[in-house]
Amino acid sequence: MNSPRVSLAARNFLTAALMSAALAPRAPAQTDPKSPHVQTMPAPGVSQVVTPSSGALIMGQVMVGQPAPAFELDSSLGKPIQLTSLRGDWTLLIFLPRMTSAPDFAPLQRTLDSAAVQMVGICHERARSVESFAQRNPLAWLLLADVTGEVGGMYGVWDPQVRGFTPGFFLIDPRGIVRYASVGRALSPDEVRDIVMSEREKS
Repeated sequence: MNSPRVSLAARNFLTAALMSAALAPRAPAQTDPKSPHVQTMPAPGVSQVVTPSSGALIMGQVMVGQPAPAFELDSSLGKPIQLTSLRGDWTLLIFLPRMTSAPDFAPLQRTLDSAAVQMVGICHERARSVESFAQRNPLAWLLLADVTGEVGGMYGVWDPQVRGFTPGFFLIDPRGIVRYASVGRALSPDEVRDIVMSEREKS
C-alpha cells in the first residue's frame, strides 16, 4: 500500500510548528515549598507580565462589584488558607509591605469583630517568617505569606520598582464580591474602620 503523499507546504508547516513548540519559553518551577497556590483563572481584565520572583505573574486590577480573585496561601496558623474558605463573613484583606510596617490594628480589630468582619493581613514574606512573627507577637487576626508576590500581583499591589507590595485594602462581602478597593495609599486604622462600617451599612 502506498503511503499518502504530503505536500511540500504541509511539510514546511509541520516543521515550523514543531520548532515553535520546542523553542517556546517555559515558566520555571517554584522552588520555595511555601509558595502560593494561585488559581489559573485570572480576574476579569488582567494581563500577563513578568514577575521578578516567580517567572510568570498574573497582574490584575480588582474591580468593585466583581468576585475577588481566589488564592491559597500559607498562614500564621501553620497551614494553608483559601480565600474561598472565608466566605460567609465579611473579609478585609490588607496587603502590607512588611509585617513590621503594620500599624496598631488592635482597636480596629475589636471594632471589626463587633461588626462580624474578619481581618486578614497579607505580607511579601516567607511562611516561616510569618509563623515566627505571630508566635512572638500574638495576633487577633490572620496573617498570610505571599513569598512570590503572585497574589499581590493579582490584586494589583505589586510594585516592580521596590520589588514588593504597595499598601492595599480590599473589603469582600460574604458572597465573595469586592465592595471596596484601595491601592497605593496607606490608610490609618480609623480610616479603615469608617470605610468598613460605611460599606456594611449599605448592604
